[in-house]
Amino acid sequence: RRELWITGTIDDGCSMEAIRAMREMYRFDSESSIRLFINSDGGDPTEALVIADYMKALGKKLKVITGVLGISYSAATLISAAGTVGHRFVSPSGEFLIHSLTVGHLSGKIDDIESSSRMLKRLSNKIGNHLSDLTGQKFELVDELMKKETYFDAEEAIAFGLCDKIALI
Repeated sequence: RRELWITGTIDDGCSMEAIRAMREMYRFDSESSIRLFINSDGGDPTEALVIADYMKALGKKLKVITGVLGISYSAATLISAAGTVGHRFVSPSGEFLIHSLTVGHLSGKIDDIESSSRMLKRLSNKIGNHLSDLTGQKFELVDELMKKETYFDAEEAIAFGLCDKIALI
């Protein structure tokens, strides 16, 4: 079966396993669609971007169908929105979240903290640009909603462009 599940926290193990599985599916059959089911509270945004980039590249060759069954929060939203437009589904009770990056305790030399801050701002802009591209929304709106920590129910997510249809696939 050409299905993949992303559940729980997104980390480097999750991203490498997801990409490995999609590569194998593509190598075995480069024309049939791949279904990716998501129920995740998010995780590492860099790892989510890696998965989303790979999905977008695959999407030029075949359908990458996404289905949110439950929640698609934070980093998981990048992945679910990266499915092939027209083939991004959400269950009737599905929920999405976009928000700014969360930073734990920073310590170290001031120069290192400033460098980390620049990197985090760059990463936040990259996420905002990805979401803007995937949804068709202006970057400024995405950025503003990320700053507020914005939740979407299934219908709101469709209206915003995070997914396309309410359905169980």
